[in-house]
Amino acid sequence: MLLIVTLVGNKYLVDVGFGSVSLTSPLRLEEGEQKGFVLERIDNVQWLLSLNGQDGKRLMYLFEERPCESADVLAASHFVAAYESSLFRHNLMMTTLCNGE
Repeated sequence: MLLIVTLVGNKYLVDVGFGSVSLTSPLRLEEGEQKGFVLERIDNVQWLLSLNGQDGKRLMYLFEERPCESADVLAASHFVAAYESSLFRHNLMMTTLCNGE
């Protein structure tokens, strides 16, 4: 799950944690490279977020600029918390800064 926050008329992408690579600060919701990440608009509602690493761009995820249904959040939360093989049941996970910010 991620959030799109509007502040003083500008939209920002705020990632609350995704896999092994996560944003450690908000990105302005606009096309281009920012802080080692690349945002690309696919169409009127879809965006593609990639990590711009030494080996080139690495796809992180595709997201839509629309509200999420609460039923989807409930189902996903239950799955990661209750499923026996869920990584989140057996591992402590966090994102840290690795570039000295």
